Amino acid sequence: MALPSTDLVLDEVRRRLDFQFELSDSHDFKASIVLGTSGIVIAMLLTALPLAQAQLDSLLKVVEYKTAVLAAIGISLLVLFVSIILSITVLWIRNYNRPPRLERLRNYYIAEPKEETQLQLIDIFIPAIDNNEKILKRQTYLIRAATVLLSIGLLIFISLLSWFIMIFFKAIAV
Repeated sequence: MALPSTDLVLDEVRRRLDFQFELSDSHDFKASIVLGTSGIVIAMLLTALPLAQAQLDSLLKVVEYKTAVLAAIGISLLVLFVSIILSITVLWIRNYNRPPRLERLRNYYIAEPKEETQLQLIDIFIPAIDNNEKILKRQTYLIRAATVLLSIGLLIFISLLSWFIMIFFKAIAV
């Protein structure tokens, strides 16, 4: 019995699977950007930390300010480190389902009617798509969380940087 929509359904299922792998590549790209940016900001913070501590001792006479600035640097480092961990988790090797196994397709379905093979492929693709969807949803959540943490870390870093510049120029003016 010929099923008229088999070609259409199989094409749609293949497109969905292809879209999932494009989305995975997009997640990897975004995670790489977050990872690189977080790494750069952490390196800048760790490089500036000894300098900032020395400047804080000479510029700030109030102990609460020094504590607040060091706490802000620590919080920024913490959220950036967590952002890196989340980005690495997104980039970690995943076990996507990419059916069918070609040798099985060749061995079992090469002599079957086209419609029967197409139906078998559809039945094989659908659970794979569902499994991949779970992985991609988790990746989407992780990359969003990493991006939010990167944004928080950058805001703290930029605030500290502008604050240090302001303090430095006030000290020079005096």
